[in-house]
Amino acid sequence: MSQSPLSDSRGASDSYLESFGKLAQRIRLGNSFSGNERNCAFINSGNGQFTDISYSIGLDLIDDSRGLAVTDLDGDGDPDYFLTNRTAPRFRVLRNDLKNENRWLVLKLIGDPNKKCSRDAIGAKVEVRLNNRKAFRTLYAGDSFLSQSSKALRFGIGKSETLQDARVRWPSGEIEIFEFGSGVGKFLLRQGTGKIEAQERITFNEKFTPMPLKLPQKTNELRIRLSQPLKLPEALDYKDLNGNKLLIDDLTQNGPLLINLWATWCAPCLDELKEFANNSSILKNERIGVVALSVDNIYEDGGIGSEEVSEKVRLSGYEGDVGFATKRLVDTLDGLIKKSVYRHNDFPIPSSFLIDKGSWLTVIYKGGTSIDQIIKDKNKMGLGPDVARKESSPFEGLWTQKEFIRNPIAVSNFYFNSGYPDEAKEHLTTFLSTHKVIPGKDVGSRKLLQLSQVHYQLAEILSKVGDDDAALSQFKAASYLNPNDERMK
Repeated sequence: MSQSPLSDSRGASDSYLESFGKLAQRIRLGNSFSGNERNCAFINSGNGQFTDISYSIGLDLIDDSRGLAVTDLDGDGDPDYFLTNRTAPRFRVLRNDLKNENRWLVLKLIGDPNKKCSRDAIGAKVEVRLNNRKAFRTLYAGDSFLSQSSKALRFGIGKSETLQDARVRWPSGEIEIFEFGSGVGKFLLRQGTGKIEAQERITFNEKFTPMPLKLPQKTNELRIRLSQPLKLPEALDYKDLNGNKLLIDDLTQNGPLLINLWATWCAPCLDELKEFANNSSILKNERIGVVALSVDNIYEDGGIGSEEVSEKVRLSGYEGDVGFATKRLVDTLDGLIKKSVYRHNDFPIPSSFLIDKGSWLTVIYKGGTSIDQIIKDKNKMGLGPDVARKESSPFEGLWTQKEFIRNPIAVSNFYFNSGYPDEAKEHLTTFLSTHKVIPGKDVGSRKLLQLSQVHYQLAEILSKVGDDDAALSQFKAASYLNPNDERMK
């Protein structure tokens, strides 16, 4: 359930952060917000109760619906519906073709600013008197999530009912009566005139043809272009076939690198190695290095020997760098993805990672990928944040704000809790080096309070690993930026 603050506060409450974390976790796990819950529609029975007519009128769709807008799309007097959904189909138009002998009355109000009423007459209340009952409507500016319905007020009139008049209470408080006689249809009511103006009925000769929903074909391949490249930790290593430790940093000094994770039992992996072999000259000309790392021994140490790996590689024709992925390397890549991509499960085999010069993770390929796509992505690396944002989005559009700034404390927590304290320290240190305190900046400002939290987090990590002198320095920095922090008193 959505929760709103009950009082002014500069910071987020623990309960809010806890709820936000649970929401994020549901997204990561792919849980639905309201899945398998059919839409509902109720009709006022006129006796103080409502009757469920969802199935009868075809609105009991199992869509994950959000927005609803109501208008008379085809000009026949009855309401038609526009629905927006969180999942496919994202948009539905539901035309009302129910047949009956009832009539309808549509009123459009125009206020008079000289009478203390806006032209749109928002807030006006209308009472339509019939021979045996009264019907009420209030004019709203909008009352649905990210939706805007027609501001025309619609009344259903029974075939045997007689329309008498409409009493309008304008937002200024003035009450005005409009006489109708026996007419029904669409009318304009202008404040201060007391007279109705008949409106022409808009009709559509063109027929609306339903379109079947076409879902994209399922694929085992997924490309993820990060809007903000991620810096790999220093000294991230792998093993060559002789068991020697080698550093990823050494391979990215001269240009882009493609890390390919594969296994000897994986047929698609072997096909991809053949693809690398067949295009080795192209990759060389594009200055893209490739290292194929077997994951066979990550969870079963020593289960697959170098000879078997070498034989599989020889049969594929691949002649590039080969080795064994370490558990630390796989866990690091997996952790970086989970902090950047909500809907991330453990990556499949094969998976590849395009690393820019300087060890910046830029593109992730789950499943196989093509040489053309790798080259295209390589050519788009290092061109600045605007290009990165555009490449990361599958749709064209405009960005209305700066990119989301990753939470350094959350990332360092993940590293530390996963058993990599050096990476946790490095991530916070790198963040602080690019977010320095500006001399003369007011202590206690929002930005400095955030930096204080980063210094405090780094101090705690340093203290836990036994570096007390460095921890004390960071505690002092945190205390200076946020003197009111109770934890440092």
